[in-house]
Amino acid sequence: MQIDVYIHVQGTPTHQDDEGLPGVYLVEVQAPSITSLEGLQEAHRGKVAAAALDEFHHHQGIEELDPFTITAYAADGSRLDEPEGAIDETGLVGSCAFVGDVPHDQLPAAVLQVVSPKPSRRAPR
Repeated sequence: MQIDVYIHVQGTPTHQDDEGLPGVYLVEVQAPSITSLEGLQEAHRGKVAAAALDEFHHHQGIEELDPFTITAYAADGSRLDEPEGAIDETGLVGSCAFVGDVPHDQLPAAVLQVVSPKPSRRAPR
């Protein structure tokens, strides 16, 4: 199964080489032993996230990581959290392909909903 993982990068760059970095990037993860993300164990979802994030970092250099928050989402808008500690991806993830940045108007609706800035609520006067 191909799993489209959307990597959302938020923050304000503090290094000139990181300007233009915030946005959403697509990584395609090939996971032959997975038939659906629905009902998939959290540990396996984490392996998919780890593989996608590794592929993202392999292709997208970041000079100063601290100012950024990087989050992975499935196409259904659900968050994919990277597990703590060492990961064994053997047999679960076949390969990954970094596609690149995705304009907001080309994101799946569920992903757009979670990555779009939320309007701030002001207290009534």
